[in-house]
Amino acid sequence: MAKRFMQCCMGCLALAIAFGVVSTIVRAQSVPFRVIGLGIVVVGESVYALKTSSPPYGWTQLPDGSFDLPPVAPSTLINYSSGVLAITDSGVGWGKVGGVWTDLGPIPGTPVQDVSWGQVKAKYRR
Repeated sequence: MAKRFMQCCMGCLALAIAFGVVSTIVRAQSVPFRVIGLGIVVVGESVYALKTSSPPYGWTQLPDGSFDLPPVAPSTLINYSSGVLAITDSGVGWGKVGGVWTDLGPIPGTPVQDVSWGQVKAKYRR
């Protein structure tokens, strides 16, 4: 009985080690992305839109056709709507006015200045 218990424990240990190694390998191969709109994702400094209306179907990099980007770094976008409205992580809105991307200013009530990590800690420290 002790021999069977030891073999069962060794099998569980082997599975745990194998899972640990495989999950590390798979995680290293994944590409981080952020969804910023309906069928719109940011991967690094590139923005991709999912094209399903006409061939060729699949992901296409923006700018593409009538969809272009505002004059900000793509990694700062947190929302993008159909090539006419965008919001950055600092709370600044961009919109197409007369076919040209225009800075619409900050969202009311949002701070636009950068705050350091030390300032945030000091604010919430007891």
